[in-house]
Amino acid sequence: MRIKILHRAGDIQGLDSNERHLALLFSPTQMEICAMIAACPDLETVMAPPVIYSLIYEEAKTMLMMHGVYLIQGQVMAICDSDGRYTLDRIKLEEIRSMRRAGLSSKLIVDMAQERLSLPPDLTQYLLMAR
Repeated sequence: MRIKILHRAGDIQGLDSNERHLALLFSPTQMEICAMIAACPDLETVMAPPVIYSLIYEEAKTMLMMHGVYLIQGQVMAICDSDGRYTLDRIKLEEIRSMRRAGLSSKLIVDMAQERLSLPPDLTQYLLMAR
């Protein structure tokens, strides 16, 4: 899973239409949310740190939900590559799959992923739904 990191609203203009996962490091307006949805028709997730998440208007959250975009409260805790993307490594994804195969509850998996893998709870919840 590769997550494109947007540092400012101006980054929306340069988005590749194939982006599926975005992480915001700015507080978006409703117009900027619309621009992200328009620029990335296959958008699946938008991740925002807790402070920014709390600043996103309910109307914008509803708009994302109506377009099938899962809004994740959390932040990318790693260094991005030269393309401005963070890659969630396969080892973490496989560990989540392994916990699911072992029959652990979703809540326990979310708690363990947060503690062991440093993954935001909302991201783990999304990964459990998407897999």
